[in-house]
Amino acid sequence: MESLWPIVYAGRRKCDTSSKIRTVSQKKQQAKFAAAVQFYYHVRSVNSMITCKGEIPDSAATLFWYIYDCGFTGTYPDYEIDYEKFILTTGDSVNRLWKVRWMKKGMIDIDWEYESGKMFGCGEDELCVFIYNSTTKRSFSFNRIAKRRHHYERIEIPGRDERDKVHGWMFFKSKDNGRCSFSRYFRLEGDGSMIPLRINKMTQFFKELEEKFREE
Repeated sequence: MESLWPIVYAGRRKCDTSSKIRTVSQKKQQAKFAAAVQFYYHVRSVNSMITCKGEIPDSAATLFWYIYDCGFTGTYPDYEIDYEKFILTTGDSVNRLWKVRWMKKGMIDIDWEYESGKMFGCGEDELCVFIYNSTTKRSFSFNRIAKRRHHYERIEIPGRDERDKVHGWMFFKSKDNGRCSFSRYFRLEGDGSMIPLRINKMTQFFKELEEKFREE
């Protein structure tokens, strides 16, 4: 795995340019940098899962700065990445997430749309899920755990507490690992409620495409 140390070192140098006490601005910058580094290592650990056959994985620097450029939420010193803006995978395969919900303790159900012969991708595509618990700073990956035609899968998130904030990304990969879908983000609050997905440009595009297909 490519080391991120040169970036970390450069970031520290940027914030610690002298022996003087750091300014508030420098402290905030350092806290944001630390948040990005922490999330980077979790994402980097699933590099093989998010990379399709024939693709060249992003370099450490490219991935890190992409995460950093997603922006931050919260206030100093408790910054977090704006996870909703983070796209884990991209591709030309369709991904229509329907809903995600807590069931019993530590279990979540993921439902997605699929109809054979329609514009919902290949039924043999396989589901992959990346979970990040931003409260405990733990991550979990679930690789090729269900086929698209199954419509549904239940997964367990170990050690989940009701106060935890859990972020997830789900996507599909073709059986031959040659194609991948855009990832879809979801967030689950500690009380078990689902935070509605924000409709982004890609979601709107597929919605309009589906409506056009039905009209024809």
